[in-house]
Amino acid sequence: MTHGPSEGSGEFGTGWYLRVGPMGTLGDGLWSVRCYLTNDYPDGTTIGPGVDDSAYPEDRVLWRVGVDAQLRRRVSVARWAVEGVPPLWAVEIPDEGGERPGCSLVVFDTDDLPPGTVLTNDEFASIAVDSAQQVAALHWSTDTATIDQIFVSPQLRRQHVGTWVVYVADALHHHHGWPGLMTASGRRTDVAEEAQGRHLHRVDPRTERVVIIDPDTGIAAP
Repeated sequence: MTHGPSEGSGEFGTGWYLRVGPMGTLGDGLWSVRCYLTNDYPDGTTIGPGVDDSAYPEDRVLWRVGVDAQLRRRVSVARWAVEGVPPLWAVEIPDEGGERPGCSLVVFDTDDLPPGTVLTNDEFASIAVDSAQQVAALHWSTDTATIDQIFVSPQLRRQHVGTWVVYVADALHHHHGWPGLMTASGRRTDVAEEAQGRHLHRVDPRTERVVIIDPDTGIAAP
């Protein structure tokens, strides 16, 4: 049975995922995905590919991940979800040699790439941007989808940058087809607390306020 959008309600629902199709041009096991916010499926449900998506409302798409004309990955986050966020792009860096699988997302605000572009580490090495120019970062465990670190530069706080980073990480997690739903533990900084986004039911209550010391200034970050 085909499920259509919720009728008669202007409220956004839970988050579920539509696999539009495989992205074989970038390698096996990668997916073009959209995240919808409606009540048509239980939270975290993944459907597709091969589903007729014509009945689903475009204005309920929270994010989508695909490729651009240069076959670089691109994540588009709905403007209403991160209103006022500056143009950002990112680099995805898988962990190497750790006890468990994980991944980092390092974010930049330069004009070298279109907003939402996500590079691999090898692709990043080919452009004239230094890693010291990063303005935000997030790390998560890819086997559990648990966020354990997030940082936003002081000059970009209170601009929904942290929320944007969480949504892009969520998109990449589903792009890879990794297990689990993006969640956060109870140990969080103030920045992480503000970056929870619209999936609050996936976030444990904060049990400890974590403080990160900026290594350059020695000052505690919020």
